[in-house]
Amino acid sequence: MAPDVKGSNVNQAWKDSADAIVDEEGRIVGPPLAVCEIQGYAFQALREGADLLERLEGPAGEIERLRREADALRTRFNRDFWIEEAGFYALALDGKGKPLRSIASNAGQCLSTGIVDPTRAKQVAEMLLGPTLFSGWGIRTLASDHAAYDPYSYHRGSVWPVENAMIAQGLADLGFRTGANRIIAAQLTLATCFESMRLPEVVSGHTRSTEFPIPGVYPFANPLQSWS
Repeated sequence: MAPDVKGSNVNQAWKDSADAIVDEEGRIVGPPLAVCEIQGYAFQALREGADLLERLEGPAGEIERLRREADALRTRFNRDFWIEEAGFYALALDGKGKPLRSIASNAGQCLSTGIVDPTRAKQVAEMLLGPTLFSGWGIRTLASDHAAYDPYSYHRGSVWPVENAMIAQGLADLGFRTGANRIIAAQLTLATCFESMRLPEVVSGHTRSTEFPIPGVYPFANPLQSWS
């Protein structure tokens, strides 16, 4: 039976639309879910919480507990989410702990959190900037060779400026400055296509080319959004 995914904000993650989380066959997977970027943010929160408590001269035992939790989460993440043959992290784990082996932009948000194994960062960067995820205007939310890819979907193939900024920051933090600059240049060029260089909420995931030299406009995007 298909999960009940009617309504909005079904998924408590950055991709909160009802059809955003899909398995490798393109089937929608509903909650409970462990989405990959949320693991990164939880890890970052534990580490930074410990650092803050240390600065405040808090209890040593509590500081150590937070750091142990962070380290354990990092170990589980790199064990359970990693797709060896793809050289990339799974989009999510389903309610039974099975990885959804979809190649999506979410893993790019993990780069700046510290949860990514440094020995795997280069593979992640290469996938993000490869032809299935990088459209020429930015990184798609879902790889173009995925069964559920739709360049005009909200979270299954479109390009979000806010997410691209976060991924560029993560690449730069890890020393992949050429890749970060490639994303930034693409986004600046994208901005020139809009009035006052105001990036919209989202654009379509069509590949930039001489045949299609302007981005596909997402029909329901907010034309001005502060985080863009």
